[in-house]
Amino acid sequence: YDRYSDRIATDEECPLVADYAGRPDEAAWPAYFVDALAWRLAAIFARAIKRDNQQADALDARCDRILFPRARLTDSQQRTACPDVAELVWVIGVDL
Repeated sequence: YDRYSDRIATDEECPLVADYAGRPDEAAWPAYFVDALAWRLAAIFARAIKRDNQQADALDARCDRILFPRARLTDSQQRTACPDVAELVWVIGVDL
């Protein structure tokens, strides 16, 4: 295969499957994830800058018990956007 910018070309005749890990822009992050991440960063900074382990432990506990489980639950209830089939056909080499 060869990569051309954001596309993959291949001369393979059998159907191909591509595993993909995207990197969405931070502006596209959902609010529930941004909130959980902000609290986690606060815990990291409390430990690194303020040297306050007690406050950092409390912030970590809030993240682990409340915020990240809530974010995972909310995310699991969201519907995944349908991909553009025309682009997938070209990438995986399947004629529809």
